[in-house]
Amino acid sequence: MKELDQSISFFIFPFTLDSSDDKAILGIDDFQLSQKSIWKPINMRNEDNVFFAHIQSFLQKSVSGKEGEQNKKKSCDLFIYSIDDKDWSQNFMGKKSVYEMEINNSKAEFFIPNDTSSFESPKLIIYPDASVGILIIPIEMKREHNLKEGGNEFNPYAMEDLMEFNYRLHKTDAQKPIIKYLIPRNQKEEFKHHFYDKMEKFGKMLGIDYDKNKEEPLCFDFPTLANSLLSLMKMQYNFTNHKRCHVFTYIHSNNDEDPTLEEKEDFLRISRCESNKYKIIENDKSILQTFKNIHLSVSVEGSALMANGSIPFFTNFKNDTLQKRYMWLYVLAIIQRYSLINMSKAIGEIDDTDDKQKTVSLKRLRDLSDRLVRIKVNTFFSDVSDYKQHNDFYNFCIRKLGVTRLLRDMEQKMATLGDCLKQKTDKKSENIQLLLAISVAFLTVFSGCNDGFEFFKNLFNVGDAPNPPLLISIYWVVFASIIVFSILMFIKYRKN
Repeated sequence: MKELDQSISFFIFPFTLDSSDDKAILGIDDFQLSQKSIWKPINMRNEDNVFFAHIQSFLQKSVSGKEGEQNKKKSCDLFIYSIDDKDWSQNFMGKKSVYEMEINNSKAEFFIPNDTSSFESPKLIIYPDASVGILIIPIEMKREHNLKEGGNEFNPYAMEDLMEFNYRLHKTDAQKPIIKYLIPRNQKEEFKHHFYDKMEKFGKMLGIDYDKNKEEPLCFDFPTLANSLLSLMKMQYNFTNHKRCHVFTYIHSNNDEDPTLEEKEDFLRISRCESNKYKIIENDKSILQTFKNIHLSVSVEGSALMANGSIPFFTNFKNDTLQKRYMWLYVLAIIQRYSLINMSKAIGEIDDTDDKQKTVSLKRLRDLSDRLVRIKVNTFFSDVSDYKQHNDFYNFCIRKLGVTRLLRDMEQKMATLGDCLKQKTDKKSENIQLLLAISVAFLTVFSGCNDGFEFFKNLFNVGDAPNPPLLISIYWVVFASIIVFSILMFIKYRKN
């Protein structure tokens, strides 16, 4: 098995923003972060002259940290935030904040990087038009103390160990692993109390009671960390998946040889957040090669990019090409996926059976239709670049994440529901017109009866004499028949 030279895993938590009123989807006015929030818009690096100008402009506006730029954004824009808070930065992120997780009787050490100008720091990305967002937490392995010793130690340089690490950590249900906040190795005794102070502060941030006087590691789980970061938005949210998170993994090996069949199978498992207990189908076509030494795999569970070779191009691939090109395309694709999923859910919640809510339902449907148009216009692209490898990767993501199928399903549902509501609304209008016609007919016949009654009075020369019983009986029979007929028609209208 090849030895990995570099790796980084981006753990992605998709979520929806929930409304407390009767809105199916939140609007731009409903989305406001607190001024005291740790999340701030910060300038990020993305590469010029790679994507088409309109796509580059869209992405650049998303990552602008200039004062006032955020207020110019529309609901169809991405809102991207980084952590800009001294306490969180010092007590939670960076190579000095070391975490440990137990895997198969071995211990893996890792840290959360803190380069706010890139994807190598936690990111909060919101798309208001669909009321969805993603929380990205990047993780890198500590390498200097993780080498295998006697077959017991976790090896961050081995693909199979990284595969197992991602598989364990991406679980957010009852099987979620426990993470320990450690004091860095070789730390002098007189400075250890500073780390226990950090653990106490970090414990408060997570809502965990921690006694620094016990001098024990702070223990927590990944969902607790994700919830603590999202709760600082001061908005109602709900995870799209409460059992798993999504993972995008980058790995690089200096070995110039092509991956073996076993390595390709492990690569596929990494992209799907699976362990080696899962068997890969031999004719699986889930790997895209944009070049001979670059392999990509995308699935609804996760994705991965593997670079092989010792050429100089790969020296800064992680910091440049990966984060300035591939990560942006992947973020676009995954936002599209969860936008459509949430909008499909909103369509399913529209009630087409309640006659009293037809007008409200039609209004919601039109609102969703308008949003879908904006989403398609602003974030859906056939090609994104004049570079073939970027178009191939983007379209590969769209296909494997099911975006095209979701969009087609969404449009069909909207068309079906729209036709149904329109038919019911048209039928209601027809019934109202029928009721008006019945009322007019009733008044006309009633007027005719009066005229007929006067005619028969004159015919029989009754004059001022009392009306004959037969004439009075005929009059009231006709009048009662008209009333009964009108009531029956009104009842029929109410049922429809």
